[in-house]
Amino acid sequence: MVVGPVEAGEPAPTTGRRKGRGAAPAPRTRAPWWLRIVAWVIAVPLGLALVGLPARNLGYLDSQKLLDVLIGKGSDRYLPLVVIVLLWALVTALLVQLIVEGGAWLLRRRRTRRAVTTA
Repeated sequence: MVVGPVEAGEPAPTTGRRKGRGAAPAPRTRAPWWLRIVAWVIAVPLGLALVGLPARNLGYLDSQKLLDVLIGKGSDRYLPLVVIVLLWALVTALLVQLIVEGGAWLLRRRRTRRAVTTA
């Protein structure tokens, strides 16, 4: 890059680095599509198991409460089911994030090792 003298009122040219922080971090790459699909396929049933089994063992969600959802009256009958579904969604989202980020990290690490050994 050729840089000439700076005219008055023009911003100084930059080299692409951020000031005061040293070298820029390595760019993040997006996880491959197959890893994201595998993450969801694993996380949805695992999230249900991680939320549903403790709820059932602790007595929060049993067959009587599920029956009350179907034949009960009033909107408060849905509360146990809503809590379970919200927790299931939260746990599933966390699991997907962990699987995708961890898998992408492992893939980047493997690529780096291959590049170092072949170089």
